[in-house]
Amino acid sequence: MGLALLAVTIFSSQLLELLTSMIMLGGQPIEGGQIRSIEAQLWMGGAVSLLTVLASTLALALLNRGTSPWARWSATATTVVGFLFVLVAAAAFLLVPDAAPQQMMPPMPN
Repeated sequence: MGLALLAVTIFSSQLLELLTSMIMLGGQPIEGGQIRSIEAQLWMGGAVSLLTVLASTLALALLNRGTSPWARWSATATTVVGFLFVLVAAAAFLLVPDAAPQQMMPPMPN
């Protein structure tokens, strides 16, 4: 289950792309609608990453002597990579810039 969630995290989320975009923006303000969209993507990517970490940590907790070594390795690797994606989501969320001030429309001449 953890590997399936990790695959969803890696292949369907844009966490690394969003982190790179936030770094490249350098705090320049962007439109408010874009901020809501970016934050929603980061929340969803971070949530799936966190579920990945929880599932693989549960798998590690349920290991016993009969568990094959590859299962231990994959659960450990999934936990580490999932945790890194949680950190990426958190870092990108903290780097989301403020909304640009809305420009006032000039008054219409009478």
